[in-house]
Amino acid sequence: MVNWCEVKIYRESDTQLLYHNSWITNHSLTPQIVLDGCRAGRTRWRIENENHNILKNRGYHLEHNFGHGKQHLTGKVS
Repeated sequence: MVNWCEVKIYRESDTQLLYHNSWITNHSLTPQIVLDGCRAGRTRWRIENENHNILKNRGYHLEHNFGHGKQHLTGKVS
């Protein structure tokens, strides 16, 4: 089973959209736990995004390696 949830956060004063994201999960989402699932998804996304930003832009000069091609790890393992 696959479940999907979406979050939109609006500014109260003028209803401007401040944040929008959606997640797919294999966990069961009930009305009681969907907020926790969205918080966990947003937290995970934030950690990954900030970590990649540091590794790419703060002197490490690392890029995302999707592991395809002869010059990548999956080419060496297979």
